Amino acid sequence: AVLLTHLHDDHIDEAAYEMMPKDIRFFVQDKNDRQVVMSHGFNHVEVVGDNTRVGEVSIQKAESQHGNFIMKYPAGHTTGYVFTHPQEKTLYHAGDTIWYA
Repeated sequence: AVLLTHLHDDHIDEAAYEMMPKDIRFFVQDKNDRQVVMSHGFNHVEVVGDNTRVGEVSIQKAESQHGNFIMKYPAGHTTGYVFTHPQEKTLYHAGDTIWYA
């Protein structure tokens, strides 16, 4: 599976879209990103929601901010993710974010 924090070329680019199998499971942050990924021919693209699970692993979005107020709108929206499993430690993947609370 692929978990995408946002659509910038340093996270996914045309070469990546072309080399991955089109039936791979994709997780994205919002409906816009889902539409973009699906436009590249992928057909298993899910928006991470409140109850997204892969097996026993729960995935939740974590609010993030791509840059300060000067960068906020040009940089676009990004999301971090929190992974939890009943028998494992919790994992936080920040994505692209500045210090944000």
